[in-house]
Amino acid sequence: MRTPKLGDVYQVCVHLVDEEEAAAGKHYWRLPQKRWLMLCAACHARYAERTAVHVEGHLRRFKGTPDLGSSGTDAVHVATRNPPPCILSPESAQGHRSPQPLPPDDFTLLKLWLSVQELTTSMLLPSRSWSLPAVRKQLGTLRANYQRQRQAHEQRGPGSPSLLAKLSEVDSALTHIEQRLRIVQRAGRRMRTLIRQAQRLLARTLSQPFNGFFYRRRVYRKLLREGETLTSLLWVLNVQDSIFPAELATAMQDTFLALHNRYGMPLSDSAMRRLVANIPLADRLPLASAMSCCECRVCIHVRQNTRLDAEEELALVSSCPCAFCAFCRTTLPKIDISRLEHAPTFRGALLALRRRVGGASSIN
Repeated sequence: MRTPKLGDVYQVCVHLVDEEEAAAGKHYWRLPQKRWLMLCAACHARYAERTAVHVEGHLRRFKGTPDLGSSGTDAVHVATRNPPPCILSPESAQGHRSPQPLPPDDFTLLKLWLSVQELTTSMLLPSRSWSLPAVRKQLGTLRANYQRQRQAHEQRGPGSPSLLAKLSEVDSALTHIEQRLRIVQRAGRRMRTLIRQAQRLLARTLSQPFNGFFYRRRVYRKLLREGETLTSLLWVLNVQDSIFPAELATAMQDTFLALHNRYGMPLSDSAMRRLVANIPLADRLPLASAMSCCECRVCIHVRQNTRLDAEEELALVSSCPCAFCAFCRTTLPKIDISRLEHAPTFRGALLALRRRVGGASSIN
């Protein structure tokens, strides 16, 4: 017959709770659930007659092999498959009471913590539905509520560690939201500054179209890279598209599109110099004065940075005697298309323009 061993799980009779170390009067019952009952003589007699007994509700483990003595064989019993129910004592049933309501202070702090978690979650959702003014207003309300909770906790004196830990957690979450909003605001201010810089660059380009092309193109590329970085940052922060007014977003799109038409060539400075290296200097000198004061429709469109008509202006380039149109006719056929293999878009546009205005009949 199996006897209790070290580490086995058991429940003790309520009469032996205060004297479980006493050696006399212990009877061990092995239950089908592979645990044991330790009963006094009276409870043992009732349990043997399939009558309910009172046992402690908590499980214990044997710290050693129980000493059964000479009457050990009589003290070890095996319960049937349907043993009598083990009724818990009123004292042991206290741990199974229904949950008590939280104190008012803990309940208020829990509501504050849930509000902070809800605000944090709304800012992290991929829908990008949170609004910057609404979040700033809600953050101010939550921060004021937290300050009141903190002051009340300090006035009551030392409280429970769990309450203090929850306050620290709320403070950390509010600080994280404030830092996130600070990054969004700085990115928004930098984006507005970037748009003003791009507009000034476009104004200088339209007023003096032939001054400092390579320098201005470097400035344009720098602004373009910074704009892409700021756009990616705002996208990662789940900022909605309406963070900027509609007129500001339209101005940014139109400005960078106009700058792209001027400086969006994907070739480097050295590649551009190699393209026009074989063009005579006499063909380049009259360009500045011609594009500044020439009154032909092509030069006017170039100065105003507007689109050329697909039929009329290209036909005018083929026959206009001004220096700019002559430069187009003499330059386009001489450009080495094989050097544009790494810029397929620009290469296709240049080939189409060469077919329209190039050819032996239009070369001076």
